[in-house]
Amino acid sequence: MRPLTLWGTPLGGKRASSFPTIDRVPATGPPGSTSRGSASHEKNLSVVRRHLLGSELAALPLVAVTAGRVETFLQGKSRELGPQSLNHLRGFLSRAFGAARRAGRWAGPNPVAEVRKRRVPRRTPQFLREHEVLLLFDALAPRWRPLFATAIYTALRKGELLGLRKSDVDLDARLLTVARSYDRDTTKGGHADVLPIAEELVPYLDAAVATSPSELVFPRADGSMMRPD
Repeated sequence: MRPLTLWGTPLGGKRASSFPTIDRVPATGPPGSTSRGSASHEKNLSVVRRHLLGSELAALPLVAVTAGRVETFLQGKSRELGPQSLNHLRGFLSRAFGAARRAGRWAGPNPVAEVRKRRVPRRTPQFLREHEVLLLFDALAPRWRPLFATAIYTALRKGELLGLRKSDVDLDARLLTVARSYDRDTTKGGHADVLPIAEELVPYLDAAVATSPSELVFPRADGSMMRPD
């Protein structure tokens, strides 16, 4: 039997179904946090296919994937990726080994555990000033104004905004429930929040709910969820 590579492909052969492939490995967050087929999952698959599947590291047999080789791979990627993206790649690799162990296809240690995480520098947040908000709204097409107004008044993440359902919006009580990110049933922080709706935001949310063709507050024109990008 030819040795299995990191993503389940024997050297010189077709993909082996006996080893967890990228389509079966959670690509972000803790195991199981990304729903297969979700927008986030598809984005992560695209990143892995672009940066990992065609790499020399992915072609190595598992026994040859050492901490040193993983470190060398990440250092090579540092010319095109920032520290946070490198940590994501490290996480993908680590979870691939974890999935292999759980499937009984790899009994050795996880070499990625010995590879240090990159330090992600903290950046001073930038906020729009009042006059900049007005300029922004003048430049926006009318259909985008409710989404951007909600982002400004609530400071929600993109996934939380695009995951909002009409049932989350209580205009009578002036309350907004934030309980999911994109199509996942939880937020990135893993908890739900109830936020007050500012009076200035009410007409924007009212218009968004009234014009949406689906249960989403901010969908695409056909009612489906917007993509992360």
